[in-house]
Amino acid sequence: MLNKGRKTAFTASLVAMAWASCSQAQAQTTTAPADGTAAAEPAAEAIVVSGYRLQNQRSISAKRNADTISEFVTADDAGQNPDYNIADALRRVPGVSAVFDEDEGRYAAVRGLNPDYTLVTFNGLQLASSDQASRRVLIEQVPASAVARMEVVKSLTPAHDGNAIGGLVDLQTRSAFDTNGTYLAGQALVGYYDSNNVPGKGAPSYRADATLTTRFGPDDVFGIMLTGSYMERTRDQERLIIASNSYFTASGVAATDPLNQDVTSVPNGGLFLNYALNSKRWGGSGALEYKPDGNFYASLYYGRYTQDDDETRYSVTLTPASTPVITGPNTGSVATASATINTSQFVISKPVDVAQARIEWDNDQTSIKLGGSLSQSRWDEIGPGASFSSGNRSQIGYSYDTTGVPTYSFNDPAYFSNTANYNFTSASSSDFNVREQVRAVKGDVRHSLDSMWQIGAGAAYKSAERTVDREAPSWTSSTPRTLDQFDRTESYTPPYGTAPLPMVDRELFWDYLYGNPGAFTQAQRGNSALTGDYRFKEDVTAIYGLVEARGDRFHFIGGGRYEWTDVNVDRYALVNGIIDPVADANDYGDFLPSALISYDLTPAFKLRAAYSRSLGRPNQTDLAGGETRTETAGIVNVSRPNPTLKPRRADNFDISAEYYFAGNSGILSAGVFHKNIKDEIFRGVTQVVDGPLTYVFSEPQNLESAKLTGLELSAVMNSLPFLPPALSGLGVSVNYTIIKTDAAIVMANGTRRDVDQLIDQPKHMFNASVFYKDSWFEGRVSYSRPGVSYQALSTASPLQDLLYQPFNQLDAQIRIKLTDQVQFVAEGRNLLGESRDTRYAVYDEVREINQHGRGFWAGLSFRY
Repeated sequence: MLNKGRKTAFTASLVAMAWASCSQAQAQTTTAPADGTAAAEPAAEAIVVSGYRLQNQRSISAKRNADTISEFVTADDAGQNPDYNIADALRRVPGVSAVFDEDEGRYAAVRGLNPDYTLVTFNGLQLASSDQASRRVLIEQVPASAVARMEVVKSLTPAHDGNAIGGLVDLQTRSAFDTNGTYLAGQALVGYYDSNNVPGKGAPSYRADATLTTRFGPDDVFGIMLTGSYMERTRDQERLIIASNSYFTASGVAATDPLNQDVTSVPNGGLFLNYALNSKRWGGSGALEYKPDGNFYASLYYGRYTQDDDETRYSVTLTPASTPVITGPNTGSVATASATINTSQFVISKPVDVAQARIEWDNDQTSIKLGGSLSQSRWDEIGPGASFSSGNRSQIGYSYDTTGVPTYSFNDPAYFSNTANYNFTSASSSDFNVREQVRAVKGDVRHSLDSMWQIGAGAAYKSAERTVDREAPSWTSSTPRTLDQFDRTESYTPPYGTAPLPMVDRELFWDYLYGNPGAFTQAQRGNSALTGDYRFKEDVTAIYGLVEARGDRFHFIGGGRYEWTDVNVDRYALVNGIIDPVADANDYGDFLPSALISYDLTPAFKLRAAYSRSLGRPNQTDLAGGETRTETAGIVNVSRPNPTLKPRRADNFDISAEYYFAGNSGILSAGVFHKNIKDEIFRGVTQVVDGPLTYVFSEPQNLESAKLTGLELSAVMNSLPFLPPALSGLGVSVNYTIIKTDAAIVMANGTRRDVDQLIDQPKHMFNASVFYKDSWFEGRVSYSRPGVSYQALSTASPLQDLLYQPFNQLDAQIRIKLTDQVQFVAEGRNLLGESRDTRYAVYDEVREINQHGRGFWAGLSFRY
């Protein structure tokens, strides 16, 4: 029997490390000046800081000098970031998590709020995104080596874009003026993934990147920056998905109220989904810069980064056709079932282009910054697939065991594996194109009134336009065809199966279909094909003003920003089978005040407090997309988007305390934040009576609110002074975040359900790194554990709520000095071999097991 409810535990004992002993470092005579630079050592040989220590020192210095409450990830002297993926690198700082796509981060989420609440900018200007359904910005295709620094802004000022309830992530590019003379750095590595059981391309993986900066012209006033990268990796994934469960009482009768009865859970079949992936990422950037003196700077920048995926998916869907026989809490059998065999190919291209121009001028009293950006992102996908079915057969019946990793044993394994027992049902392709273009300009002016006071003003405009075009061609055949005609022939048994899977050779099938078009019937393109297409345009105009005061020990910024938003949507409505074009428009304005103050209690101890109001504009699919209307007996059911939605609005409060060790060699910090979010968006139902007709509208609505309170703790030490001299090269970095949430969702029946987490929001986030460096060797071991978070909150029933399970990721890297310019580099990723699993929230059943294995890389890095 299963008992309702579930308790989860999180162990964070590493957070209780004995940092008090580190305070001995402050007893030294050398102290760090308030500006973050290291004080000069009396008559001592200069210490050269490099590698992981330099990354930490740069990040700590940037945090110390920042006007806002922020976190930073920086490159080291060899141009290397701690991870080759930007989202993976960002998740190592306090309060930031990565939302994963299989084995790596795809999006960044700040302070537990899902990536829809995070604004991503490139040198301060918004980056376009082609995510299929939301505003979250795809950053997986941009390598970490393409940027010099990543900044996570947690407390906004009037100069920041207001659409960042969670926070703002700014990716800052390299400059030829970052170093003196010519700088050339790069790396080339070969990789291997131990997840290679699924039939497909099992070739080695490769990655390489390089960065060149140099200055030229009279007095080196001109600079150029060039970067390039290429990565190709092959791996597979083995997934088991249990899409739903049925519940039975002790007497074997279907439960009528499973939330309030003692029940046994039975999986409604299962989906075996296994695929081989070949992924290529390539791109580069270039910048021409001009800096004649310390007062003027201008640059032109262009970058293009692309990810191209070719993925072949082999799936088997088991569907029970008889009442299950329950033999134990986790075991049972189904006498008759059907199996549907499908093989599909997903060919996906996700390019992003960015062109920017920037000018900065400063005469020590007045400064002006101007910037313009054109950014475009696309998601182009075709997904052809072919399906074959066994029909209901006793031989396909199975017994199941959901203990640990669920397994399925077939009544007749040979029958299940025999491709001659499966008949062709249909072929189809899911094809779509998403294109978003963002044009943005901004200008900022600051003027100093005296040595303390400064005033500032600015304006910004951005126009985001997104188009979505979907097609779904399909084919059937009146002539019986069996799978053995298109058998892939390899023998492959997944970890959760007990018999080889029947598999379609996709190339053989599609060659046959296109070579014999008369043998298949293609479905006519109906009106419903247009309901997923739309054009979305959003224009935002902003102005701001601020006052800034800076003293010997304090810094204050306060002011307000006003943003006007205009939304225009072109979409389609399907009304009783007839397609109609629909045009919608909406506009609104918001005043966004903010204030931030910092105070240095001592040269090493800084306090900060901040308040800001921010926005979370609705996702494009909430504002645009398809609409359907059907009328039955005077009831008109309408399912549609809602272009009149208001944005989410949040009041944000922050306080932090930061203690800096000498020379920015370490930091202890603690911060508390609170967010009060109003007008959260859920799909609601309303009724309107118009004469003889009753309209029932199902559409997104501003229905609820949420409150989040969090604690962020962080400690970084480049060395541990209490250790003996032989271990002077040992350092650590630890951070922990805990978030308490008070929120509610609106159920499909209109009732309200309280929840203590939002989607993609872990309650706990923990990161730790131990690193060591001596004259020829450098190594780092990193551990990351995001806690339980919701993958889905169902508005139908809590039984359908899905939880991401904690994921314990252990990574390692070593660097061995071969010459002054060349290092040997070796990396290991997900060394624990953890799978990314999802479970149902109420009764803790497995929803998904996703195994993607370990990754290993080795090669050379260089710097000249």
